[in-house]
Order: sequence, then C-alpha cells, then structure tokens
Amino acid sequence: VATTVCAPPSSKRVSLPDSVSVTTNPPPASATRSAGAASTPGAVRRTALVAECCHYTPPLDGLYLPEIHLEGGETASSKLRILAYEGARARYGTLPPQATRRLDYELAVIEERGYAPYFLLVEQIADYARRQGIPCIGRGSAADSLVAFCMGLTDADPLRYRLPFERFLNPQRRDRPDIDLDFCWRRRDEVLEHVGELFGVERTAMISTLNRFGMRSAFRETALAHGIPPAEIHPWSKRLPMLSRPWDGAEGEGGEEEPERERNRRPARSSQGEPTREGGGGGGSRGARRSLPRALAGNPLAEALRTLPEAHAFPFDDERFTRALQDATGLLDAPRHLGLHPGGIVVAPGPITDLVTCQYASKPHPTRGQVVVTQLDKDAVEAIGLVKMDLLGNRALTTIDDCQEILRAEGIDVDLEGLPEDDPSTAATLRAGRTLGCFQIESPGMRNLLQQTGARTMDDVIQAVALIRPGPAGSGMKDAYIRRFRGLEDPTPPHPRLADVLRDTHGVMLYQEDVMQAASRVAGMDLARADQLRRALQKHRSSDLATLRECFHTGCRTQGIEPAVAAQIWELVANFSSFAFCKAHAVTYGRIAYHVAWLKTHHPAALLIAFLASETGYYPARVYVEEARRLGVPILPPDVNRSEATFASERVDGALGLRIGLGQVKGLSERTLEAILGTRDARGPFLSLPDFLDRTRAHVDETEALVQCGAFDAFDRTRPELLWRLHLLKTPRVRPPRGAALDPQRLAACRATPARRTAEIVRAARARTGGWTGRGIGVGDAELPPGAEATLFPDPGPEAPVLPGLPEPDRESRAKLEFDLLGLCIDAHPSTLFPCRAEERLQARSGAPRPANPIPCGRLSQFRGGRVTLRGWPAATRRVRTEQGQLMRFLTLEDESGLAEVVLFPDVYRRDGRFLAEKGVLLVTGVVEDLYGACTLHAERVW
Repeated sequence: VATTVCAPPSSKRVSLPDSVSVTTNPPPASATRSAGAASTPGAVRRTALVAECCHYTPPLDGLYLPEIHLEGGETASSKLRILAYEGARARYGTLPPQATRRLDYELAVIEERGYAPYFLLVEQIADYARRQGIPCIGRGSAADSLVAFCMGLTDADPLRYRLPFERFLNPQRRDRPDIDLDFCWRRRDEVLEHVGELFGVERTAMISTLNRFGMRSAFRETALAHGIPPAEIHPWSKRLPMLSRPWDGAEGEGGEEEPERERNRRPARSSQGEPTREGGGGGGSRGARRSLPRALAGNPLAEALRTLPEAHAFPFDDERFTRALQDATGLLDAPRHLGLHPGGIVVAPGPITDLVTCQYASKPHPTRGQVVVTQLDKDAVEAIGLVKMDLLGNRALTTIDDCQEILRAEGIDVDLEGLPEDDPSTAATLRAGRTLGCFQIESPGMRNLLQQTGARTMDDVIQAVALIRPGPAGSGMKDAYIRRFRGLEDPTPPHPRLADVLRDTHGVMLYQEDVMQAASRVAGMDLARADQLRRALQKHRSSDLATLRECFHTGCRTQGIEPAVAAQIWELVANFSSFAFCKAHAVTYGRIAYHVAWLKTHHPAALLIAFLASETGYYPARVYVEEARRLGVPILPPDVNRSEATFASERVDGALGLRIGLGQVKGLSERTLEAILGTRDARGPFLSLPDFLDRTRAHVDETEALVQCGAFDAFDRTRPELLWRLHLLKTPRVRPPRGAALDPQRLAACRATPARRTAEIVRAARARTGGWTGRGIGVGDAELPPGAEATLFPDPGPEAPVLPGLPEPDRESRAKLEFDLLGLCIDAHPSTLFPCRAEERLQARSGAPRPANPIPCGRLSQFRGGRVTLRGWPAATRRVRTEQGQLMRFLTLEDESGLAEVVLFPDVYRRDGRFLAEKGVLLVTGVVEDLYGACTLHAERVW
C-alpha cells in the first residue's frame, strides 16, 4: 500500500475547493467479509479494506493557480502588460507596429483566459535563475508567444521565425498553456528548492510517472524469481528490446537511441536516408532459423530472442528459462512502480494534499530531503485543475555554460546572442558532418542529413532538427526536401498561395505550423480554427474531422480554389499532419545546436572538455575523448592530486588539455571520491601512497584501480612497484618467516615513509650527528646537559627497504587495464591496441579468403563506389524493421581517423549479425554508396 501524506485520518469530510470531496467511511460489509476469508493474504485484505473505505471525487472543471504577490492596485494582467512592454522595448528598441499589434492581441487572450498569474509565476522562477546565473531557456510551443519572448522566457523571436501564437494558446480551445523551462542540469535543484521556498513546500509537489514492465525487466525479474543466477540472466536480458508492447523490431539499444527522437513504427526508409533493400529470407519470425518449443509458441519474448541474430545461442531447451519466459509474458506492460517525472512540478493555492493524493519519493534527495510526489501523473493532475510546469535539466545548457567559463579563464569572452548565423567556418563543420558533441545534431542520421542538405546556416540547422524526426523522415518529406535542396527537383509548392509559407523549406510542408498556415491561406480559416484542424488531424479525432473538413472545403470554394485542387491540398494536409513537428521546438533547439557547433568550430578543446564534464551524449565517453585527440587536445590520465570528479581542463605546454576525472574510474565509491577531493582541498596534495591511504581510508581494491589507471604515476614509481608497495602496506604486522627478504623493522619503515624519501631522511639524520659524514667526531653541535653522555659513533636507523625495480607492463596490457577501468585508452585508440577476433578466425581457417587491407574509417568518402573493408570499434548501433517486416541494422564504426556508417541489410544481418554481439574490433567488407553526398558502407560480410 502506498503511504499517503494527505489522507485525513478521522474527519468525515475536510475543507476543500468546490467539487472536491474526500470521505472516510466505516468498513463496509463486503470488506469485512473479504477480511474474514482465510485464503486471502493479510496484506491483500487490508489493502482492499483501505480502498473500499476511501472515496475521492476530483474536480474536473476548475483552475487552481497559486497567489502572486502584487503591489497595491495592481492586477495580474496589468503587471503582465508592464513586464511584456518593458521587455519588448529591451528586445526591439523602437517597437515595430507588428510587435505592438501582436502583443496587444496575445495579452488580451491571456487575460480573457485567466492565465496572467501563470505567466507571472513562470517569470518569477526564470527571474530567480537569471539572478543566480543559472542558464535558463523556454522551449516547445512557448516559443510561439511574443509575450514569452519579451519577458525573456524564450529566446526565439516569433516575428522573425513566423511562429503563430495560436499554436501555443488557442482562444477556441480549453487546453491550458504549458511553458516548459530548461535549466542548467547541474543547478536545476537550486531552482526546485527556490520554488518550494517561494510558494511553500506544503503547496508544491513533483509529478509522478507510472513505470511498467518492459521485456528486459519482466524477463530479469521472473528469471531471478526462478533462481537463475544474475550472471546467467544478464547476457540475455540486455539483448531484449526495452519495450512493454509486442516488438516490431524497430528499437535503439542502451543509450544508442537519440534521447529526444520518437520511434517510427513503420519506417519506409532509415533515419540515415538509406533505402531499405530487401534480401532473401526473413529477418522476422517468417525467416527464423530455429523453431520454438511448443510451450513457448506465441511468446513475444521468445519470439524476440529467436529473431535476433545476436541471441542465436539462447538456451530454449533449459526448463528454467522456459518457465521464466512464460511467466514474464504476464508481466508485460503491467504497472511496476511510480517513478519521478524528470521535471514536472505543480504548485497549488493551498496545501497540495487538499487537491491530490501524494506520497514521499522512495529515495530522499541529497539536498532537498524527502520529496513529495503526486500519486497522479501529468495528465491527471491537469485534469483536476492544477497547472503543471516542466522545470527540466538540459545538459546542453550546462555544456555551453562550462565552455564559456573555461574560455573566460583563458581571457576569451563569447557573446552567443551576437554570433553571426552564417559563419563560414561553422558552415564547413556542418557540411562535413563533424558535429560529434553538438546538441541534437551528432547522431549518425543527423550527421548524414547535414551532409546531404549541405547545411550552412542556423536556419538550415533548425530545419534539420525537424527533418530528422520520424514523421518527416517516414512520410517522405525529408527525401523531397533533400532533392529540392540539391536542385534535383523543382521546389514547387502544393498551391501558389503557399509559396510564401513554404519558401524557406523549398515548398515542402515540414512543421505543424505549416499545416495551420496552409489552412489559413487556402481556406481562409483564422489561425485558431486552423489549429483546431491540426489537432483533430494529429490526434485522429474523427468526431471533429467531418465538420472541419467541410469547413475547409467551404473555405476553399470561397477563396476561388477548384474542388479538385482543394481535395489534393486536403489530402496532403491530412496525411502529413500526423507526422509534422512543432516549429517552435525546432527553432529553440536548433538555435542551441548552432551555438554549440560554433563553439566546437572555434574552440574545440573547451567545448569537448565541457561536453564530457556534462556526462551526456549519443555515444560512449571514449568516442568524444578520441574526437578530442583527433583535434589535437592532449589527453591526461587520472591523477589523485590534479583530477576533479569529472573531466576537466588543464594547461599542458601552453595548450588546453583534457584531464580525466576520478569519477571515471570504475569501482571507486562515492565515499572515497569525496574523501579524496575533500582532504586534498583541506590539507593539500598527497605526498605518497601511505599518505593517501592514511587520509582517505580507501579500500585496497579502490587503490589498486587508481594505480592501474595511472592516478599515482606522478609518484615516480612504476605501476607494478606501487602495487607491490600497496601489498606491503596492507600486509598484517606479523614476523615474516625465516629467510624472508624484509624483517619487521624494515616493514615498519616501509609503512611509515615513502621509499624514495627514505635515503634523504637517513642522510639528514647522519648530518645532524656528524660521524657518518666525516664531520667532527660524531658529537652533535648542541651542548649536552650536565651528566649526559654522547655516543661517539651512534648506530644508524633501520636501512631503507629496497623495493624491487619492476618495469612498466607492455603497452597492450596497460591499455587493457585502462579500458576496463576507465572505458577508454589514454595513449591511443583501442582499435590499434586490441586484437580483432575476425582476423583471428581468418588466420585459423586454412584457405579462407582474406579481406583486403582495411581503409581508415575517416576516409570512407574517398572510396565512393568501391569495395572496401573497414576495421573499427563499434560506437553506436540501431536496429529497424523494413516495410516487408525484415530486420536490418545500422552500425557506426570508429578508429583513430574518424567515424564511418555501415548498413547491414536483412540478408547480411541475418547471416552475420551474431558477430555484432562480440565486444571489440569488427571487420566489415562492403561497397561504399553515396546517397545525396553522404557515404555509407553497404555491408556484404561481417567477418
């Protein structure tokens, strides 16, 4: 039973807003009878009893906004108007007439709908962030509002980008506005704490999400319940898709899917612009190579495991796994637990528990303590009258802020708002697809798209952000745009009246706002009515479509458009509206993406260091480290005296270098990491290995990991010598066996002081006494007290323990340890250090054909039309299903020269896909295909 913090325990009725009713009744007879059933477990009986005692009738027609402090005589509307016009004058200087008209119109709609307090509420939060220096920007449909732009809530000018206000707030709809704010990921909690302080913690709550069992979690939990060891479960659970519905094959894996990308359930083409070629046989169940046991027939998890080439060896004949798969099917899509929405928060005019049931989050927050969470999700809290705000953490804002801080330390000040939108150097970066580490435009499909469109300006990036989405890509709009951009097709709009609307997109309908503008231009609809049409088409509301369709055709006749032409335009609008993307969102994120691309072009070291420190990205961290290496950035190993918790910048011979953070070391606990940084700040750098152990109390395994990844290299000992010394330091103080190399005195000396300083200390002691250095007769300079004696030749202290001189391990051994502990290699790319299993297989097979000498991945475009072999490390992979239901896969390979994209069509994937499950270097042979300027390798063989 979820523990609520809001249920009134004794009162029959509590004081709530109108239409809200919470009552507690005595246990009904049915509950009593249920409680008496001996066969029902006690916990279930009590849960049923509590459920039948509580009745909650939520309000469904109210609007509950928190009170906003206003000066005497002010209203929320008048305050909002003052702020909007002050901001407009700051933005534009002399207000243009269209800005004044637009502001007056928006303010009137906001006042009429009663949302002025909401705008002031959001403005207070954003103003706090600005005063504290926390990067903040509004995103989504809020960018359609000029009021929001003038108040500094967004940074995209709706007049400049022709963004209609009705897409954000439609006077003919009852939908509430939703202003989403993105904050620096690292400092978002400061904003959440401020919201609680500003409005009262009893009035605020985070919003919950309902997490359900997917294929991976259902299989893992049932397998554990059947007693299968985790080591046997994990290799197979990670192969399953992370879905809670029957699988169609289209799925990204383990951080390889772009976070903001929606999944396209029926792709006609890949997101990388490749046509989906069909091969013989099926990649789905029709072409499966094995038959399932009768007990697993029709089991969706078993079908997925049978279909995937990477899971070809799954033990279907093992009864334990058979039972686990059978039971896991019953858990699919079942509620698992409540989760925490990444940024959703509600603020009530009074105690939040008067309006919605709440509970504490399962884990206290490190700074905010117990977090109160609504037991209703985001749609439900809005339905009962609460206004939801999304205060999200955006790591791109953190990256930009950290990059500017690094540059300021170097004496460089960058004004991003004043950057040219057509910088030639940035254009070269975009056209070449060199956008690793750039927000929104670094995925394989996006890098290909930038090359295909020859993107040069900020507007090109904005359009690319919308084009890459599954809607435009799957509906054919993306390919039409590319053909028109490259002059292969005339940019003819669907109707001459739409030429101005679709001018920037080469006559292609791309955005949701284009649907609205099209209905307005050809049918004479006002934008509010056109937005209703867009929503009805997008959500497939058949009850509204008949009326809106008739309104559209009537409007076209009134505008003098022939019925046949009107029918064609309607067909185009109706088919595309389900796939269109919000232009306001594309503009907001496209602007950020262009700023990041500019920073990478002009300050690559600072940008990549900041990017790695933000712990984000489409690819693993090692891919960005290798990109930094290719750009000439020195890579420095972890160091207990120099490294921060994460990646940081450090000067090396006048250049900006990348220092790997201690938090990157696997196996290092949070406690030890904090102890290292804390005692280093308080007492200075560590002087020796014993000093480190004494001050941090680090576990021996953690210290070994730090030694093996190079964190103690500055102590002038080889890593094997340091490990040997660590063993001595941690050896129990017992007398060693007879004949042992070290006696207890020497061992004590080894524990007390670093070996490399022992000789210096002994020499200093001898210098103070004389005799051993030949000075005097051995009596010290100081006068002895009366009656005291001095030894003419005092015995020296214990000899310094002689540690064996152990050499450093060979390069490959060091690199393997570094890769295991850091996930990357410090000195070179892993593809140059580690063996390739494919090459080993080829050498073992007598008379087997050998592939041609591999070419560098970064030079793939120089071999257009040729048959080549690539040897590289997998950087990303994505699986899709073709129109015929067969599976294919996209693969990104990387070596020290760069990245290359590989396509495995169904026949190749079915035959050789099992090799992709191997960790390490891959060898792939195929033909280099050029599609609109982007080169990919169409694989013929994975060796």
